[in-house]
Amino acid sequence: APPPAANAAAAGGGAVIACSALKRNYRDHLAEGCVTPPIFIHLQAPRHVVAGRLAARADHFFDASLLDSQMDTLEMPGHDEIYRLIDASADIDSVYEAIRTAL
Repeated sequence: APPPAANAAAAGGGAVIACSALKRNYRDHLAEGCVTPPIFIHLQAPRHVVAGRLAARADHFFDASLLDSQMDTLEMPGHDEIYRLIDASADIDSVYEAIRTAL
């Protein structure tokens, strides 16, 4: 069964789901049952930028030693997926505005 947030989207109410969804099959699972195809926001930044941000976080649950495996696992969205590519190396306000504009 689709996750609860996907159920909200499927009901036509709309939803924003924040998760990594690194693999295509994860995104397909999130899209199951949606009335309209979801728009995926693909945040893209060079490894060194992501590593620097992880190092600057205090008391965060993500272990920075997992970064390489996460980046290796990442499957870029396919040509048949609806997605917006956002440059995540910019400052947070610019990234937020780019996401709002994309949606």
